[in-house]
Amino acid sequence: VAARLEKAARVYLVAEGKLSNVPWPELPCGKGRMIDRFQLGFAASLTHFAEASAKRSLFKRSFLACGEISNLKFQISNVTHLSGDAATTEAFLTKAGDHHVVHVNNPLVLRPDFPLESYVSFRAAGRQLGRLHAVEAFRLNAAGSLVTFASASLEGASSPSANSSAAGLLTTAFTFGGFPSILLADASDPELMASFYAALPKTSVGDALRQAQLDAAKKRPESKAWTRFRLYGHLGFGEEEGLEFADANYKDYLGKAAAAIKAKQWADVVRYCENALVLLDILDLAEHRDRLYGALVDACYNLKDYPKAIRYQAEVVKLAEQGKDVARLAEACRVLGVLQLRADDYKASVASLKRAVEIYQKNNLTEAAIDALAELGRAQESGTKYADALQSFRASLDMSREMKKERSAGDQLRRLGRVYYLRLSNYVEAEEYFRQALAVFQRLGDQKNVVETTLEIGLVHEKLADFREAAKYYQSGLELAQRGNDKLGQCKALIFLANTAWFQGDYHNAFKFTRASEALAKEIGSKPQQVIALNTLGLIFWTQNDYEASLKALDQALKLAAEIELKNEVASTHNNIGLVYREDKRYKEALDHFSQALALDTELDSKWGKAYDHRNMGMTYLRMGESDRALKALLESAQISQEIGEGTNLTKALFSIGDAYFEKGDLDNAVKHFGQALELAQRLNIRETEW
Repeated sequence: VAARLEKAARVYLVAEGKLSNVPWPELPCGKGRMIDRFQLGFAASLTHFAEASAKRSLFKRSFLACGEISNLKFQISNVTHLSGDAATTEAFLTKAGDHHVVHVNNPLVLRPDFPLESYVSFRAAGRQLGRLHAVEAFRLNAAGSLVTFASASLEGASSPSANSSAAGLLTTAFTFGGFPSILLADASDPELMASFYAALPKTSVGDALRQAQLDAAKKRPESKAWTRFRLYGHLGFGEEEGLEFADANYKDYLGKAAAAIKAKQWADVVRYCENALVLLDILDLAEHRDRLYGALVDACYNLKDYPKAIRYQAEVVKLAEQGKDVARLAEACRVLGVLQLRADDYKASVASLKRAVEIYQKNNLTEAAIDALAELGRAQESGTKYADALQSFRASLDMSREMKKERSAGDQLRRLGRVYYLRLSNYVEAEEYFRQALAVFQRLGDQKNVVETTLEIGLVHEKLADFREAAKYYQSGLELAQRGNDKLGQCKALIFLANTAWFQGDYHNAFKFTRASEALAKEIGSKPQQVIALNTLGLIFWTQNDYEASLKALDQALKLAAEIELKNEVASTHNNIGLVYREDKRYKEALDHFSQALALDTELDSKWGKAYDHRNMGMTYLRMGESDRALKALLESAQISQEIGEGTNLTKALFSIGDAYFEKGDLDNAVKHFGQALELAQRLNIRETEW
């Protein structure tokens, strides 16, 4: 043994019985300690070691952290944190298999006398106690590299060999479940753990632990915690082994990725492409890198993992910057901007799209510039930069006309109309642009857009309280949609007809049109339209003082919106539920739902939504007789509306501010704000406030 150790860099130990508790790293060996000479690994058995060797992995790109991790700084970009109510046993079993490195800071209870009953504690869910027993790890079916247990404790130990039996079952289960390396850490030395993770991306698991242990022994000689870190299974690839593995498996991962793309198995595409990128780095190759990044962007987009898609698209931009193909660089920036818009990062989106537009225009790539300007306008509109959005849409419109691209011109005219209608409450300008767009789509025979634009002209008349004219356009849109078998268009037309009937107190037709829209939405499988129909149904019941039926419909809408992850509709539905509770004088419940809406709109950075939420909360406080709290919320609402130029909410907020001052007995300020509200209501033709 001594002769073999002379040439060894790694030592694996099957330490049972009394040997399981020996502080192996600091045992004397030659002129130093074992840790000075070797990477030390442990195995529960030779079978365990063989399985770990067969499953050894180079991959460390994705990280799942369970429990508290504030003291750790990971050098891995793709970190998923499983904590709080989300940290259930099933969530862990689902997510662990999709990550290379898993760090578990939840309590691990090792029961040496009853190893089968050892478990990791997670959040209880339903009938589940929140315990993941060691044997359940066999069903993970992962392709990972490492699991770390940072909070292990012994329970009921009665013999010196008990520790090894409990740890052996746990580590064997996780290795057979897909993780070749399992680290049992000592929670009393978090600094060592941080050092380990800092080194991990650049070296093997065994070398990272050895470096961290040597550092801990040097800096904290009085502590022996570093000797109690045990790495079970495989110590990871050495440099030569890694090169051999990469060379042997790189093309195989490319083939698997291609097959997964063809089958549209997007999670597998991400897994195989990320693994191929790791091997690409080891082999120091440049080929296929741009294609791998592109495939990852597409896969992450299809999985709606926009932050990850953005991260990989940023790499595409970097690659394009290294070349001389300006069109490729502009396209890379454009795609990055579109992804950032999807992720509601409006500022970053505008910056990326501006860069794309500048490159296109500088190099006379006019056709591409048309689309990039339109996308820039969308980003600016979403970021409440309405004047900038109008400028971008107009520039795109001018180029479209110059290039005789009528469809694009129609799209920009419609977008201009929507900014004036939705954002600026300028209904005269909105109708003019919608009419111009309608003429373009009629010339092109584009029935879908003819229906949409006809309905939008109806919406303008509805805002002007010209309900009869609005209903004419809605009916016309419905008939056009029926002739073209456009069932989604029919859904929208029916809900608009329902709204117009509701506004005029025609509840019979309001219910009839709403239920027809809901039935059609179910028929075509449009869950967003079902949410809209259920919200409308709830509000109609609300105006009839049937609060029970209203809340039932709105609760259905809320569940469906949450199911399809329409966060803006979830926020809108919370507001509608709040309105019902407020009318029923259940102010606490109303405020709870308005607060949930505000939290969502804050997450989405929807300034329009936040202004509306604050106004609803302010009006509720006013009903409760809390004029000071009401005033604070209403002033916040008015300020946000003024910043983004949203006239309707500003008008109504000013009116309610007047009410709040009146309740406080401050008649001068009440009259002042009533006057401001009246002036705006007359200018914007907001009849219900003017009256």
